[in-house]
Amino acid sequence: MKNYNVEIVEKIKEKFVSLNRVIKSIKQLDFYINREKTPADIITKKKFDSFIKDNGFTSLYMHACLDRTVLSENDFKSVQQRLSTIANESISPKSLTVLEQVETMYRKYIEAFESTDTEYQFKLPWSEHVIYGNPKNAKTGQLYTGNNAMLLSMLQQEMGLETPIFLNKHNLDELGLVEPETPLCIGQKVVELYVNDSLQSDDPKKWLSYKRYMTLADSEQEHYRDQKVLRLFELYHASQFDAGLDDNDLYKNWVKDFRETVLLAELKACRTEDEREKLFKPRILAAKALLQGALIQMGVPLISHPKSCYYNIERDEIAMVDEARFTGEHCLLAYTGVLAHEMSHSTGHQSRLARKFGHTFGSTQYAFEEVIAESSSQQLMKRFNLPGVLDKASAKYIHAWLKRQKTDSNKDFLSIACSKGKLAADYIVVKGREYQAALVEQFDSDAFRLSIQTNDSEPSVKTLFIAEYVNTTASKALDSYLVKRYGQLELFELLETAHEVNEFDEQRFILEEDFYHFLQQHYGISALAAYDAGTLCDKFGLVDIFDNDVDQCFSSDTVIDRFNRCYGQEKVPYYINKLQEQGIDPNENSILTGSNYNQLNNKIIGRSMRI
Repeated sequence: MKNYNVEIVEKIKEKFVSLNRVIKSIKQLDFYINREKTPADIITKKKFDSFIKDNGFTSLYMHACLDRTVLSENDFKSVQQRLSTIANESISPKSLTVLEQVETMYRKYIEAFESTDTEYQFKLPWSEHVIYGNPKNAKTGQLYTGNNAMLLSMLQQEMGLETPIFLNKHNLDELGLVEPETPLCIGQKVVELYVNDSLQSDDPKKWLSYKRYMTLADSEQEHYRDQKVLRLFELYHASQFDAGLDDNDLYKNWVKDFRETVLLAELKACRTEDEREKLFKPRILAAKALLQGALIQMGVPLISHPKSCYYNIERDEIAMVDEARFTGEHCLLAYTGVLAHEMSHSTGHQSRLARKFGHTFGSTQYAFEEVIAESSSQQLMKRFNLPGVLDKASAKYIHAWLKRQKTDSNKDFLSIACSKGKLAADYIVVKGREYQAALVEQFDSDAFRLSIQTNDSEPSVKTLFIAEYVNTTASKALDSYLVKRYGQLELFELLETAHEVNEFDEQRFILEEDFYHFLQQHYGISALAAYDAGTLCDKFGLVDIFDNDVDQCFSSDTVIDRFNRCYGQEKVPYYINKLQEQGIDPNENSILTGSNYNQLNNKIIGRSMRI
């Protein structure tokens, strides 16, 4: 008689896995149960034991696990029948995992709207002591995308998490942290795997990653086909651990250079509410400037309306209540957030990204467009470390649409909407770049400085765009200059030059003046204009507007700092090590002892004269 013990155990575990989104496979379930070490292991085992007990499998499962008991086909069919009676309505496809969490958040938003008479909802970051930003991984800094990003942004705002920096299970293992009893949330991602249909489901070679697949011989690869698979993964936040990981040196090293971490330190250093607000107000002005510049470039008219904000696709125009008529805690932030939302709608026009609009209020397509605009505006505002602004009507449309998606379709429309939202946000930023490029064609260094002096507290849209251009150009010009001047020097020359620049004022002066001559000659930018631009970029957070590979605000220290980082003091240990590897003593006949100064100095000046 055939032994059905293994099949019975597998069927019971298979059903349990289907009901628990955190457990991705029977193999993972067995690993947790057998290890029984971490809190997650213990919780999983308790849940599994309860599942067996609650569904009347205790005795049958115990016998199925014993070699001395042989269960029959009738036993197997009995188990199948009993499993089929377990309520399927509690089972959600993996593709709805993030959607369900987002839907729960919107339900909370609607409850908050119903408890007040406010039209818009957001939290002031300076009052909440929160630094917003597009969610990223703590170790790599890689941004989360799609519905994962939307969920994490909403959770940060709802829970008041200090930063949008998150951890996955691999990060916890590397940091030596024990998994909290419950993850902050469950994310999802599509991965490409290779499957061998001829192998049993428990065979470790049935599913292979791309890396493992490529190690197989050609004859073995023929048995596999590629398949995209939806994987769920747990996400965590530093706030779930003791002291917020402030005492974890490895974690602090991971996040120390993130702009959110730097801004959080500035926020914590503020002593009063006024100081905290002043830290963020320039960022709101910068966000508003980006939107206004992009709007000009897009050619979308902005009209005043006494009581409503909306985008009219037939007329291709945006109606906005005047900023002065906005009510609530911070009118400028509310106005900017709503403008970002309506501009996101306008990107769907046939002449732009050509999305299909729903013309009937409450229709599925209308609500789908609301999710796109919400995702887009949220991403735009996060560029400036500001919260997204949600209005009451949008919240209701989105919540109703999310509920409908849970029952009407297994397709991940939330992920699709968020992807379209990213396209919309990127489109607006690109239009901002185009507007900036048009301004740069008439750039005049002296006129730029005069515009700053005229109004340095709330500079014009044009001034802010030009400041970002000047800062970026000066920073990239410096990199180019340093490569031309020092890139071809030998190790010994670089070691001596590093010493000279840092020991002698005259050498520092020569280096700085030579660069500023280069900047003026090749780019038409004066040193003073570069300093002014750097000051504005620092005050208004302008380096975050565009992805221009520049993370520094230009200042009077920038030239020497960048030299030391690329060729100077910070590279000295590397130079010495390389020279010693070549059997050269860097202290012999070195400028460090005062010899060959004039010869080397003339060589360096000669090189700079040829740039």
